[in-house]
Amino acid sequence: MIPRALRECAQWVVWKTFIKRQGKKVKKVKMPYDPKTGKPAQVNNPLTWGTYSEACRAAYRYDGLGFVFTADDHFVGIDIDHCIDDDGHIREDAQELVDRFDSYCEKSPSGTGLHIIIAGRFKDGQRGIRKDTIEVYAQDRYFTVTGNAIHEAPVRNGQAELDELVSRIAPAVKEEKKPAAKKAEPAVLKGSDEKLLEALFQQKNGRILQALYNGEDAWTGDRSRDDLYFCWNVNFRNGNDLAQTDRIFRASGRMRDKWDEVHWSDGTTYGQRTLARSYNKR
Repeated sequence: MIPRALRECAQWVVWKTFIKRQGKKVKKVKMPYDPKTGKPAQVNNPLTWGTYSEACRAAYRYDGLGFVFTADDHFVGIDIDHCIDDDGHIREDAQELVDRFDSYCEKSPSGTGLHIIIAGRFKDGQRGIRKDTIEVYAQDRYFTVTGNAIHEAPVRNGQAELDELVSRIAPAVKEEKKPAAKKAEPAVLKGSDEKLLEALFQQKNGRILQALYNGEDAWTGDRSRDDLYFCWNVNFRNGNDLAQTDRIFRASGRMRDKWDEVHWSDGTTYGQRTLARSYNKR
């Protein structure tokens, strides 16, 4: 039931439910995990996500699958809580949204909520908004995915409907986060490829990066994942200068014909997708 547009993305995680106690309050928390390693996943780190196939293979050890929304894709998720009653009837306002968006929609794991996934973007760069029982997210968030579709449709463009929904609920909903204490990070380097590589090879993980540059699969042993890890590290140091990262990759021992081969139905090459996935936020 899960649309092909989502299955083609390497933005999948698996999740487990944990009980979190805060005083007398008890809350269920769905923690995401990397389907490749079993380690906790991070919604802003593509190295901790996997393909749909990888997530499916790992799913039997967890409670379900999850899909990560990012700033680099065009997907938006709409989460409507507690809108299905014990008899399976959908609340009127929720059904109205399902009909209006006319895009893929499924029941949440509890069976009492709905997830609608559309193609669109927040115009002001917001990551997400929420009000009462409605949450809308476009990046740095993952949705549980059940495949229990109530509206078996592809992911359709819902930009106009999204704009209307946001304008209606946005005044009271902008997410506010306390600024996190910044960790000391290596400075962004602008300059020649040679100087950048020299700095990379002097990092704590420099030996691994040098081996990767030489063409060895020295991090995970998987060629594609090691391509991604190498590009992610280059982007981290050059401030996501994708042109330079592409140039460095092409000059390295990792370069092969696959880099320029089209691997997705939208005409995207393996190299273009790897560069997009390796874009990181400092």
